[in-house]
Amino acid sequence: MKSNNQSKTNRALISIAVIGIAVYLGFTPLYNLIQGGVAGAVIGASFGAIFVVILTNYLLSKQTEIEQESKRSERVFDEKITLYKAILLETERMLEDGIIQSHEELKKIPFLMLRLQMVGNDEAIQSFQKVYKEINSIFAAEPDQDEVEIPTEASFRIFEHLGEFSNVCRLDLGVSDDPISLTLFDDIAKDIKKSNTIATGNEVPTEVITIIHDKIIKLKKDLEFKTVKRNWLAWQCSHWPSKVEFQIVIRSRQKHIFVQFGAENKSGKYVADQMHDLLPIFKSKIPEVNWGIDQWCSEYDNRIFASIDINDTSKVAEVFVKLINEVQEDVELVVKQSS
Repeated sequence: MKSNNQSKTNRALISIAVIGIAVYLGFTPLYNLIQGGVAGAVIGASFGAIFVVILTNYLLSKQTEIEQESKRSERVFDEKITLYKAILLETERMLEDGIIQSHEELKKIPFLMLRLQMVGNDEAIQSFQKVYKEINSIFAAEPDQDEVEIPTEASFRIFEHLGEFSNVCRLDLGVSDDPISLTLFDDIAKDIKKSNTIATGNEVPTEVITIIHDKIIKLKKDLEFKTVKRNWLAWQCSHWPSKVEFQIVIRSRQKHIFVQFGAENKSGKYVADQMHDLLPIFKSKIPEVNWGIDQWCSEYDNRIFASIDINDTSKVAEVFVKLINEVQEDVELVVKQSS
């Protein structure tokens, strides 16, 4: 944009110079022929009027360009502030509960990136791309899950990338001509990491899922799990719909574990519709925990769950085995009705 305006300015100045030279060369013989008098004064006045018109036109055009550029810059500046704040706010919402939901939160990131490409500078795009890649890598580690917990170390890396992004935004918005010093940036990153550690506590090691798995196998030796991941395991009968499962989901930041029966995706919709009929059966057959029903990565109720303290792994294992031994047949009836 600046090069186009500069080009227009150069063309206007060249035009004035060419016209001035042409008028001078053309009017000189005329002056010599008339040799002053009223006719000479008229010609001189005409010469001055021509230049006044040309210069006035140039100044008005230049003033219009400056006003348009000022308005354009102001509008772009406002758009940048709005977008940069939206990016930080959406990422904050994603990180505050330590969980990323693919059907809601993850889908917003590509559109933020597209808007950033529209008004952000290259440095802002590159710095936010690091955040985008980090979030994608978290989900790539557990592609079967619609809801993934953010590991503590990944959370720290995202905060560092966001700090870099904020620094780039600071320069782009003209808040300062210099980036934050590396020493100050490192100190801020350490303080954020420290406060985040205090707020969330130390992350429960991934061995927790192994401990629960082993305790379940001791109670039911012939059990074969469908899935065993970092913070999640699942079991189902072979003929059940793909996402109709008994599950254990660890939420290390919240210090609890969900033992649940879930019915996800379209294939499990009919089973989900019968959840409220199944809930009394869960409560009567396994009364030692509080069963509830709510939405799990869905817009409708599709899981029956109990929340157990993360340190009570023995209880988690016992409840899970009871689900399989005592509630499996009731679920089986619902699944058969849906087939």
